[in-house]
Amino acid sequence: MITMMKKQPEENDYIDFIKNRRVIFVGPGSILTGRGQGEFIDSFDVVIRTNHFPVLLKENPELIVDYGKKCSALYSNMHYYHRHRPLPYDIYHELGFKWLCMKIVKPLDIRSAKNIIRIRRINHLACYLQKTIKSDALMGSLILHDIISCCPSEFFITGIDFFLSANDNYGAYPPGYISEATQKENIRKGVGQGRGHDLKSNAQYMLRMYNQNYFKTHDFVLDKIMKVAG
Repeated sequence: MITMMKKQPEENDYIDFIKNRRVIFVGPGSILTGRGQGEFIDSFDVVIRTNHFPVLLKENPELIVDYGKKCSALYSNMHYYHRHRPLPYDIYHELGFKWLCMKIVKPLDIRSAKNIIRIRRINHLACYLQKTIKSDALMGSLILHDIISCCPSEFFITGIDFFLSANDNYGAYPPGYISEATQKENIRKGVGQGRGHDLKSNAQYMLRMYNQNYFKTHDFVLDKIMKVAG
């Protein structure tokens, strides 16, 4: 059973945005490179992405054949938010975003985004999942819980491999998703590409949700989930 969280004022609108629609979350993993899934991804009613990926697609249209180009809602973590303020709301508007979901956001940014994109705070979800997973939730786990709580007609997840493709050259992502400056900073701090997260606990949570038919995925993604879940 999926537990509904205490509703914030914007929650009903977001539920209406997701409910009874075909939704796909496209992770930024390099696992999709060369697989030609772009047309399949863009066939969904709602396409969810994270952090810098929609801007990366705009700047590198050759990625569209594998990752699609559509984006309906963007989820941003605290690291991306703090490093990239002010966020590129003009680009978000150009790309047709409807929602921006963030763990934390300053009032100034909410005012800046007014009449451009709806902003929704999701820190309460992260706090809840930390108790459920017994670890900090990866963005994929957070999105999974959030979307299935909104009752889509179908939910599909792709583009994740729990950092099995990670290497010293940031192979977990397509080039450009993480800037070189951020890569250097992460290496210095010993973070990035899943470091600092309990990947096994997150994979086990996702596998439980898959086995309960809460979402579908590609076989090549399921293989990675199962491998990390143990």
